[in-house]
Amino acid sequence: MHAQIDHWLTEPVVNPEDPFPLLYRFMGTDGVLKTVESWRLRLSPWLKMNDPREKKEWRTSDIIAGRLRAVPPYTQQELESAFDRLLRRGARLACFTDDRAPASEHSARWLLHRGWGRSAMWDRSADSHKGGCLVFNSPALMEQFDAFQLGVGCIRTWGRVEYVDEPISVELDADVRSDDHLTELLEETTSGRYKVSDLYMKKLKDWESEREFRTVEVLWNVPQAELDEPLYMPVGTSLRAVIIGELFSEGELDRLRERLRRRPGPPELFRCTWHGGVPFLACP
Repeated sequence: MHAQIDHWLTEPVVNPEDPFPLLYRFMGTDGVLKTVESWRLRLSPWLKMNDPREKKEWRTSDIIAGRLRAVPPYTQQELESAFDRLLRRGARLACFTDDRAPASEHSARWLLHRGWGRSAMWDRSADSHKGGCLVFNSPALMEQFDAFQLGVGCIRTWGRVEYVDEPISVELDADVRSDDHLTELLEETTSGRYKVSDLYMKKLKDWESEREFRTVEVLWNVPQAELDEPLYMPVGTSLRAVIIGELFSEGELDRLRERLRRRPGPPELFRCTWHGGVPFLACP
């Protein structure tokens, strides 16, 4: 029988309601190496997401609880294009998961409730165990997030995703004269972390098993050439551990070790292996 190492990542007791939990980011080999090398975290464009209402163009008739009307010479087509560009294509986010409550007291010892022990995440988000899982201290990461400079009026929010089977919407009813006027209206309507959460912090219940935690930046007036490009946020001292999958390339392991040695801490390095359907941590 395999023995689990004694470590804070293998403690069976967790608080699933902790407002500042450990955060786990799964990614492929290339993502792991690039994050450690650059010491920056990628915030992806909204159109890279997998929920249909995030990937698809946002139209005012679908999102607005009310109505936005273009005032000539401004056209409805111009309004619709600007609405999607500002609210959806202007958004960037980083996705994580966290620890959940164990299914039962008996099952807690198998650590399948720990954020790094999610078999589906290793398969879907870590290139079928060839990638890795980065473990972040959330208060330190949120400090980096809050210090990240954005333009005037841009929106920022973070927290756990709410899973609901209902459309996303924001209340707004107005006559719109121009792109700048639309920006002003949206800024007034969505300012404040909790108002903007109605747009960016909800997913359909089909995704509930992911237990997603998000950081979101919405940038006004992104240049056309950068509309669908990611942002990169400094990691600072927030990265506590890197867990590689059991199929992570041995040829890349030395590169990863060398890069981690140059970083503050440095973060601890582990490999996650599976035996009898149960995850185990070991030093690689």
